Amino acid sequence: MKWLVITILFCSMISCIHDPISPIPDSPDEIQLKWNASYENDKIDDAILGLNWALSQVGGKNTRNSTNGFEINEQTITLNLNQIQFSEKGYLAMFSLHQSLKNSETYYKNGSIDVGRYITLLIGSSIHYYRFVNMPAHLSEVISKYKLQPQKGFLNNSAISPNHRTLAFSAPEHLNQLFLSSEIDSVTGRTIEFETMELGSNGQIIFGIFDADSHLVNSADPSISASGKPAKCMWCHESKINPLFRTQSDSLGFLTANQLRDSLVSFRQIHIESQSHLSSGIYYSKLEAHVQMELQYILFKQPSPMRLANEWNMTQNKVETLLANQPRFTYPEFPFLPAGYIRNNIESYAPFIGLLTSKSVREPSPYEVNYID
Repeated sequence: MKWLVITILFCSMISCIHDPISPIPDSPDEIQLKWNASYENDKIDDAILGLNWALSQVGGKNTRNSTNGFEINEQTITLNLNQIQFSEKGYLAMFSLHQSLKNSETYYKNGSIDVGRYITLLIGSSIHYYRFVNMPAHLSEVISKYKLQPQKGFLNNSAISPNHRTLAFSAPEHLNQLFLSSEIDSVTGRTIEFETMELGSNGQIIFGIFDADSHLVNSADPSISASGKPAKCMWCHESKINPLFRTQSDSLGFLTANQLRDSLVSFRQIHIESQSHLSSGIYYSKLEAHVQMELQYILFKQPSPMRLANEWNMTQNKVETLLANQPRFTYPEFPFLPAGYIRNNIESYAPFIGLLTSKSVREPSPYEVNYID
């Protein structure tokens, strides 16, 4: 049945193309990714670590051999979607994105897509991310899958929000647990936003953000919290349940601050233990893979002259001359990276047109790209 759906989807996409650009004749399940070095000691092995982690963040269940599903040939990575386990809906969403990428001018001219652009499109578009992990459009659908505990935690000294927050959770059952955070207006007492965390069967955490009416949204409201988009949740949590970062006061009718702290520490340890027993997935104790995922989208979104020279197939001097009026910036989180340009400001200079990415991977963006629907 899955292959019938894929065949129909693939054929319908091909028949609807009116542009003279034709997709590269890969196997329907394969896509070619190109690694472009950004600095002298940059390595393709690091990009593969980051790619493997990114695929797990969107629901993939690769084996602990980080090259399973990948065929590596110098600077090219052939990703075979059929060898990385996704849910049926997640698979079809990934397949649809791949077809959009293959139909792009970049893919037609180069026979590949930049691996940094690919990772950015996986997690840097909230719309894509929600489709990959099959996030429901309404909070009630998430909650209905769990039984929340009667007692909640209360945070009146949040590290990311000026508002108060309640924290509800279900009992830990291996890799099956929900955390529901409700942002509470500290003046009116009204609930103004929700965030959810679910433990995924592959060991990752699945994130959702919902507005005051319980509808799924692309990012947290900046006036309410600094939670940003799901990709920022990934950045902060690093696939773990975070402890309390600040001292909280006890509140009547809720768990004491110490009880909440101890509960979160216990849940964190149970989750780490469950991750360590997975026969497939990734090594969650090696967070350098998580860092490499972030570096791949950072290097793409703020590309150095070297990277653009490799990506655009021209000399570095030509890149710098072409972009002479464009400022360069050092990324504050990783100051060792070379100074780079702002990707969205230089796309028009590229010798071929690539699929645009959302303005920011982590923070609210004025637009979120969608190449799946």
